[in-house]
Amino acid sequence: MKKASIFLFALFVSLFANAQEFNKFPWDFPQDIKTNLKEGQWYLTCKSGYESNAGKVDLAKEILIYYAYQFKEMKDGLVDGAVPASMCIPLPEKQKAKKGDILLTWWQKGSGMCHAVVVDDSNPLTPKVNYLKNVSGEELKPNSFIVLKNGKMGPGAPIAYKTDDGRWRTGTAINIADGKVLIYGFGSKLKTAKLSDCKVLPLKPDYKVGDSVMSTFVDSFEDGYTVKEINLEKGKVIVTDKDGRDREKLLFEVVKSL
Repeated sequence: MKKASIFLFALFVSLFANAQEFNKFPWDFPQDIKTNLKEGQWYLTCKSGYESNAGKVDLAKEILIYYAYQFKEMKDGLVDGAVPASMCIPLPEKQKAKKGDILLTWWQKGSGMCHAVVVDDSNPLTPKVNYLKNVSGEELKPNSFIVLKNGKMGPGAPIAYKTDDGRWRTGTAINIADGKVLIYGFGSKLKTAKLSDCKVLPLKPDYKVGDSVMSTFVDSFEDGYTVKEINLEKGKVIVTDKDGRDREKLLFEVVKSL
């Protein structure tokens, strides 16, 4: 009798686990949004991670790295037959960049999605950039970036979003629809938040050396930092924490207030 009970319990657990496998889009966000992607156009998405894991694991807990792809077709309601349009960031064609602009692109000698700052706009269609992550810069391909606008919410914008614990956390907006934001958050995991709980982080410093500011500890904004140095060409800021230690941050990981 005991063995039978254990078997039935194991069967129940197995059936319950299998029932969870079919949730291929666990986020509170529309899957099917309008996309104007054209054949050959670059876009950013987590296609490889989504395709291999959808329906098998809880995607809300999975690492989903964003890479660059060139669009071929819509198939079965999915971009290239692989991912919902809401998970994709189209990169506009013929964008022109100016020195000092912050861009969303990808590490073109490497792989994943990242932000970059323009350091040479001799050819605004193929600007030379410094990546904000600690990798060397390069000249970008044409049609391979979004020029972000200071204070404007949209795909690629660095944002702070408020979580249930009252903390402001950092992320990158993937898409905005129905008063919600799909967010590329800490640890390369997708999150959602109400648009009203999100703030676009400034791309141009609204602070100066010596100012008291908020900055990030892991992915949460905290008080108690002081600006020591601002390097616009690298897109970096050195702040001193309350214990007197210097920390290097991205431009948009430092704010006056939230």
